[in-house]
Amino acid sequence: MALVAQGITTLKDVLTISIDKLTSILRHQTRAEALVQAVSSVSGITEDRLKHAHSRVAKSVGVDELVNECNAQLGTPYEAAIAALLREEPSWVVTEIDDGKRQNDPDLMVQLGTITIIIECKTTQKKVPLIGKEEAWAVLQKAADYDRSYKRVTLGKPQFDETCKKKVAGAHDITLIEHTVFIEGVLRVLLGSLSAQSFLEWLGQPGLSDLQRLGGKPTYQE
Repeated sequence: MALVAQGITTLKDVLTISIDKLTSILRHQTRAEALVQAVSSVSGITEDRLKHAHSRVAKSVGVDELVNECNAQLGTPYEAAIAALLREEPSWVVTEIDDGKRQNDPDLMVQLGTITIIIECKTTQKKVPLIGKEEAWAVLQKAADYDRSYKRVTLGKPQFDETCKKKVAGAHDITLIEHTVFIEGVLRVLLGSLSAQSFLEWLGQPGLSDLQRLGGKPTYQE
């Protein structure tokens, strides 16, 4: 009744308000967190839910304009927007490899200690907005001359097609990560609930990146 009195009448409403407001309504943080966890287990983690949380929490760390740019841009401007957002974390070094002067280079490199991640950014404006296998696997060819210990990652916006998702399940040399999932991971680092090293280690795990294996506190619980 307390939730309904505040206009929170659906499961989606529970997942889209801040944990602080929910705590205020329920008068107990543990109770609020338990409710979010229970609703999450029923509703799952949808793209819309993550985007709403990202918009809210990005303001708290002063990166809302950068996140908006990442959400809005395509092509080369998208690569630049992702690089700008990544540079908000000072512990790793971000290099834009593809500077427009050399052809067939991957887009970005992120380095922290002994970890090096090579990222190829792919976006699409197709009527059916899905990234196919040829684009998804291009990073392997583009990064062929780089150290084999470097992790190869394709960042896809908005999503990969089902063929990509099935094929990458057995891959050992490439990671596919979708835009919204990537933003979630970066925001967890910037919010301080996940270390930069843990994020890069997770990002470098071959296959389709899975939020269930990512540490830190989900943005929708902030």
